[in-house]
Amino acid sequence: MQEGGVAANAIAGRLGEVDERIGKLETRCAEVATQLADITDDTVDETALREALQQFTPVWDEMLPKERTRVLRLLIEEVRYDGKAGELEIVFRDIGIKALGREITERRSA
Repeated sequence: MQEGGVAANAIAGRLGEVDERIGKLETRCAEVATQLADITDDTVDETALREALQQFTPVWDEMLPKERTRVLRLLIEEVRYDGKAGELEIVFRDIGIKALGREITERRSA
């Protein structure tokens, strides 16, 4: 009977760990949902974005490769190439553009 008791205790302990993990994941999911709602509701300051884009080349030249990669991943969702037609399509992330615009605005006001 002890073996069953040990197994039951081990299972109960594991279930407790899993329940705790589920609770943490649910909390994190709620946090991410709130952040997503905040980002979705944000608007981009067009003037600041235009100014930033006009100054983009000198900034790009000063960026490290890691920073360049971060910016591109933030801005570009997908790149599609049709070899037969010789066409390239770049799909931009609206949220990434908003996030970049927000960063630029925050840096200017700091």
